Amino acid sequence: METEMRKTGHTPEEAVAAGKLAEIELLEEAIELEILELIEIEAYAATRKRKPRAKVYAFRVGKTRIEVKEPVITGRRILELANKLPPEKYILRQVEHGGVLKVIELKDEVDLRAPGVERFRAMPRTAKDGAADAA
Repeated sequence: METEMRKTGHTPEEAVAAGKLAEIELLEEAIELEILELIEIEAYAATRKRKPRAKVYAFRVGKTRIEVKEPVITGRRILELANKLPPEKYILRQVEHGGVLKVIELKDEVDLRAPGVERFRAMPRTAKDGAADAA
């Protein structure tokens, strides 16, 4: 036992506790590999942790509830699913937990599993927003 203490600097009790902690961490990782049926993005936002894998991800754009199977989606696709057409005429903002707003461009990819992602807002573009009307 003394050699164990000299190698690690831990008492036998501390070594056992560290081993149990490692086992718990492995179990938590295995649980994360489980695929859930549905994830409500907004419900997980407050945890500030990456959301688990799921078959379906549900989120809101304004008051419109949307469900998708893919965890990574473009700003354009979010606007299309929210029936904000044509997407070029809208500004999409991601609302993170705590009310922080982030502009999402049409080509930007959003990982719905990312920590803090809560919901989205779409607003019509104005001339001041730099929207160029194609003639």
